[in-house]
Amino acid sequence: TDVIAHLFDPVPSGDDPLGLEEASVEAVVEDLARLAALTCAMPMAAATMQTGTRDTAVKGYGLTEEQTLRVVELCARAWSGATDLCIVPDTPADDRFGVDPLVTGPLAVRSVIFLPLKSPGRSLVGGVYLLDRVARTLTADQTDALRRLGRLSVYHMSVRESAAQLEAQLTRVREARRSLSERADYYQRIFQAMQGFLWWHRPDGTLS
Repeated sequence: TDVIAHLFDPVPSGDDPLGLEEASVEAVVEDLARLAALTCAMPMAAATMQTGTRDTAVKGYGLTEEQTLRVVELCARAWSGATDLCIVPDTPADDRFGVDPLVTGPLAVRSVIFLPLKSPGRSLVGGVYLLDRVARTLTADQTDALRRLGRLSVYHMSVRESAAQLEAQLTRVREARRSLSERADYYQRIFQAMQGFLWWHRPDGTLS
């Protein structure tokens, strides 16, 4: 283990030692879409992921922004409530997709694959969408790699969210400590100011 440890740089100190804040949520989701497309040899892909604020980041690969949003909306309608990998190998033969402009228009989408992304608590937090202009499905290896990529992405986002929550808690602790310190200083100043006005009684009742 000592030999392995020497292969890596020491973890720097600071509020963000691993650089989690430097990689934006949008960049993570964009990487997910691109890697999913390359892993599964698909020319087009999209990815979505909820952030800790419940906003949703949406990014595409090989698609315009408008096309990406339409893909996500189409799959949301077709596979509402899906919990596992969904595949339509031939969209013209599927009533949910056959008449959609993504299929009948210039993009000519022929096959669609959707992988819902679930958090460790099993709630839906995003999805990966793959598209091709030819009828096709995924190999067993591609399916396995896509699932693993999805799990890694969800884990990465979970770490980011946990780090953000921890930082928020630490900020509240720092503010509480600062407030207590300010109160202590305030009462100490009052005590020091009043010392000149205090008289002490002797046991016989006279003032000291």
